[in-house]
Amino acid sequence: MAIKKTQKHDAAAKPMQVACATCALSKLCDADSVLTQFQSLFPLVGEKRIRLGVGEFLFRAGDPQMGIYAVKAGFLKSCVSLTDGRRNIVAFHAMGDAVGLDALGRGAHSSDAIALNGCEVCLIPLAKFEKLLENPAESAHLRQLLGQELARM
Repeated sequence: MAIKKTQKHDAAAKPMQVACATCALSKLCDADSVLTQFQSLFPLVGEKRIRLGVGEFLFRAGDPQMGIYAVKAGFLKSCVSLTDGRRNIVAFHAMGDAVGLDALGRGAHSSDAIALNGCEVCLIPLAKFEKLLENPAESAHLRQLLGQELARM
C-alpha cells in the first residue's frame, strides 16, 4: 500500500478544527447528529491522520480500499494511467473534499491519488463507514456526495 503514515493524532483529545467545518464528511463526524446506536463509532475522522509530501501517493489504482479520506489541508490530484503510459488527471481535491469514493463499488481504487503539496487527510476506516451508513440520514449524505462526484466527472 502506498500510504505514508507519518503521524497519528488522537481526535478525541482535539476539538473540531476550522478545516473540519468545511469538510464534505463533517456530517459523519458529529456524534450529536446521529442516532444513539451509532454514537459508539465516533470519533470517525481524525482517528487516523495521514500526512503526505509532494508527489507521494495516498493510494494507487488497484490498491484495496481502506476507507474514505477527507482532505484536511493541501491538494491532491486523482489520475488514471492511459494505455500509452501517459496519465490523465480526472480530479483535483482540496480541503474539505472526500477522496476514495471511486473504490466503493469494487473494493479497489480505479485511480491514483497524489499529493500536489504537503497535505494531510483524515481516514474514516471502511468498516466504521459502512456501519454508520445503516443510519438513513448518513446514507442520504453519501448519496449526495456520490452524486456530486458523478456530476464532476
